[in-house]
Amino acid sequence: MVRGLATPRSCLVAVGVACLALMIALGVSLRGKTDPTSLDSWGWDHLNSSRLFGKFHGSLLGGGSLIGDVSPMGSASTGLAVGIGLALAHHWRRENRLALLCLLSPIVALAMSDWALKHAFDRHLGTALAYPSGHTSVTSAVATVLVLLAYRRGGIRRAVLVAALSLVPISAGVLFLLDARLHYPTDVLGGLATGTGLALLFAAWLFPRDALVAGRPARTVRRTPSAATDGVRV
Repeated sequence: MVRGLATPRSCLVAVGVACLALMIALGVSLRGKTDPTSLDSWGWDHLNSSRLFGKFHGSLLGGGSLIGDVSPMGSASTGLAVGIGLALAHHWRRENRLALLCLLSPIVALAMSDWALKHAFDRHLGTALAYPSGHTSVTSAVATVLVLLAYRRGGIRRAVLVAALSLVPISAGVLFLLDARLHYPTDVLGGLATGTGLALLFAAWLFPRDALVAGRPARTVRRTPSAATDGVRV
């Protein structure tokens, strides 16, 4: 370890705290408000499936649209099922800390969003408490855990691939929420920050220093014939 460089754990803590700080700062600015902000109005006008995919019409699974087909994959119930399934799989492999990471991240994200944060910030959409989005908190927490697991197993390339694949159901779920006006865009932003921040902090808490990446397969170094005979006199 080179001195002065941040350890993986300190990076997790720094990014996790930054995400939660963003969520709290945004929530304080929205506290008690019942009307959409300028950012909400812009998001509703521009971040919707009709504007983004206006020239594309069709459905593969009978959901009315492609977004309707994919959005159930990015729902809170699907996220919880994935988290519980991953937890059971890792528990069966006796990787109990990984099981806790998979289980706690989405469940605590949902519980904190719906039972604590929404009441603390008192942000309403109609008659319902809206900020932050519990739906988005769950899906972002599960996606963050999947990226961490991918990095642990296969390094940065696999993590980037999993992150890109995770964006598909998350984006569909977000577009569904915005199209149906079930949440303000700022609720979604707060949910993304909540789920991501909690998952990163749980990972930092459960794994000391480099243990999170300890499962990465070691790279084998191929020795060339010249390297194999280097220093050997014939």
